[in-house]
Amino acid sequence: MRLQYTINDSDISIILCSVRTVFVTLLASNFKNFENYHSSWHWTLDDFPEHKLENQELWQTLIRAFFCGILMYVAVSVYKENNTPLGIMFCIPVFILSGFEHSIADMCYFAVAGYTLPAVLFVAVVVVGNAIGGMFLPALKLIFKKKENV
Repeated sequence: MRLQYTINDSDISIILCSVRTVFVTLLASNFKNFENYHSSWHWTLDDFPEHKLENQELWQTLIRAFFCGILMYVAVSVYKENNTPLGIMFCIPVFILSGFEHSIADMCYFAVAGYTLPAVLFVAVVVVGNAIGGMFLPALKLIFKKKENV
């Protein structure tokens, strides 16, 4: 059995969006005001996972992950409902520049740096926060939909 996949226009849009997101993030990180605003971001890639573990409490991590989950839901929802990558183009740079925690990205950082028990706990909190954030807006839709039907 042979699997075959054809690249279509929406795939190219997603790829271009991803490249644009990386470019905008790199460009924004070079602005002086951005650097002053995020003065705690002066670290090297090797220090990055340790920096995450040492400079925020778990409740802060949960809140940052929650808001990232909301943004990821909005990005996917806009893409699915409107078949446009606009949600991705706006939500991904917002979560990156805001310093929100994304479970997949954090798993990659800690996989490179090496997992420790605090790192596993950190990633678990991020996964829970992303899940809660991703379910928040759909839950609100269901609640308000039920109230309208009553």
